Amino acid sequence: MKIWLAICVLLLFCLIACTPKAVTPSPSNPPTGTASPTFTQTVGPSPRPSKSPSPTISPATVSARKTLFAAPVVSCNSNFSPDHEWTILTCDHGDTKVSRNDGSASWEVPFYEKYGMFYGIKDGTMGLQHWSKDNQFAYFIPYFCCLDVPESDFFNDFRLGPALYRLNLNSGKITTTLPPDLNDMVAGYSFAFSPNDKYLVYDGPHSALSLYELKTGKTEEIDLGDEYLFYGRYNWSADSKQLAFIAFHSISTQQSAYSYFVMNISDLASTRLMEKSQIYDFTWTDPALLTLTSADETLDFDLALTPTP
Repeated sequence: MKIWLAICVLLLFCLIACTPKAVTPSPSNPPTGTASPTFTQTVGPSPRPSKSPSPTISPATVSARKTLFAAPVVSCNSNFSPDHEWTILTCDHGDTKVSRNDGSASWEVPFYEKYGMFYGIKDGTMGLQHWSKDNQFAYFIPYFCCLDVPESDFFNDFRLGPALYRLNLNSGKITTTLPPDLNDMVAGYSFAFSPNDKYLVYDGPHSALSLYELKTGKTEEIDLGDEYLFYGRYNWSADSKQLAFIAFHSISTQQSAYSYFVMNISDLASTRLMEKSQIYDFTWTDPALLTLTSADETLDFDLALTPTP
C-alpha cells in the first residue's frame, strides 16, 4: 500500500514539473515564435459592420428634389424705353424697378404705398402702360389677383385699370394721373393716349367722357347725353385728329346696346355711326376711312362722306 502511494506522489510531481509556464509579453521583450490568436471580448456595443458606399446623387437630381419644396416661382419681365435708355423690371409680386441702363439712376414704383394700402392689398404690382414720346415719363397701372367680375361688360370689354400713375424718369417723382376710387375697389377707367402724346382720353367712376391735355393739364368734358353709362374701346387715328369709341347703354335688362362714335378733336364734335348689340373692333385704314369688324361682318365708313352734326 505504501509502495502504491509513493508511486502516485511521484507521478503527480512529474506532471507538475512538465507543465509549461505562461509567458507574459512586455513591450521590451516581445514574444517570439508562433502564437495562437487570442479572442478578446470587449464590454459594450458591438461594432457595426461596414456599409457599402452610398450612391452619389447627381446635381440634377438634387435640384429636382429641392424644387418640390421651393417657394413659388415669381415671373418677371423687362421692358425697354423707346430710346433704350431705361429698363423696367416688373414681377408678379413686389415693387416695379425702373433703372437707367448706364447705372446713373434707379427708381421703384411701389404697389402698396400707391394703391394697395387703400384696400388692404399687399400682393400686387405696377405694370407699365405707356412710355411718353419725349422719354421723360412712364405710366403705370396697378395689377393684383384676382379682380374680376364675370358677365360684366365694363370689366370684360372696357376697363383697363383701376388707376393710372406717372413716373418722372429724371426725378423719380410719382404723381397720380387717374386716382383710384377709395369707396369702390372694382371701379376703374377706360383710357387711351393719342399717338402724338398730346392727349389722354378717359372716363371713370366719377367722370364723364374727358379729354385731358397732358402738358397743360387742361381737361375738356364731352357730353353725349345721359343715356350712356360708360365709354371705352378708344381708338385714335394715326394723325391724332380723330377718335373712335363705343358708348354703352342698356335697352332693357336683357339686352345691351353699343353706340359707335367718331369725334373730331379740333371742335370735339361727335358723329354716331351706328348702334349694335355686339362689339366691333376699330381699324383706321387712313385718316378718313374707318373699318369696324365683328365675328359676323365687316363695315367700312368713309368719314369724308359722313356728315358731322
